[in-house]
Amino acid sequence: MLSNITGIFENILGFNSDLSPKLVSNTKILSWLLTRIETPKHDENCGYAAEILSILLQDNRDNRLALGKKDGVETLLKVLSVRPSQC
Repeated sequence: MLSNITGIFENILGFNSDLSPKLVSNTKILSWLLTRIETPKHDENCGYAAEILSILLQDNRDNRLALGKKDGVETLLKVLSVRPSQC
């Protein structure tokens, strides 16, 4: 079920990336995605969450600043340090 939801987000953002700043500023999606990637085991949901996070951050400075305000960089570093073989 969760992978279906993240798949919908991925398709919408792939179709219209201009929606990404609105999605980040008007919802709690960054917090939700960061929670998803922090799960102890790497599964399909974690992968989808990381993919959506990369789409949201790739071309939007405001989204990257919002990630920083949510301690997202620390979360990303923590995830990478726990799962170095997944990178």
